[in-house]
Amino acid sequence: MTDTLVGKKCMASIALFGEFAKKKLDVYATLSIFIQFCLVEKALFCFSTFKIKELLLSEFGFVIPEIVVRNAIKRIPGILQENKEFKLIEKIHLGVEIKTALNKIELNQKNIFSEIYL
Repeated sequence: MTDTLVGKKCMASIALFGEFAKKKLDVYATLSIFIQFCLVEKALFCFSTFKIKELLLSEFGFVIPEIVVRNAIKRIPGILQENKEFKLIEKIHLGVEIKTALNKIELNQKNIFSEIYL
């Protein structure tokens, strides 16, 4: 992935994070939505905080400490912690809100970047 694409993805993710903040979701609740998105997109059923930390970086450009990731994971219903691993024991019902919002923000960014480079 090029640096420009990574930058756009990161900007879109931050904008989406801001949208959730406007809805009065705290940081952990917002982060848990992004984590759920990663779990669904990557079809993960067993994972560590390190794996999620790496996915948050690669998918959204977020650099989040593992302790914060762990606390956000604990807020997601249907996840069981066994030692240092987490297991998904219930299906995640994420809906399309995050994907729709992210796509909308990325489209807006694409239009802005198109105007800038023209």
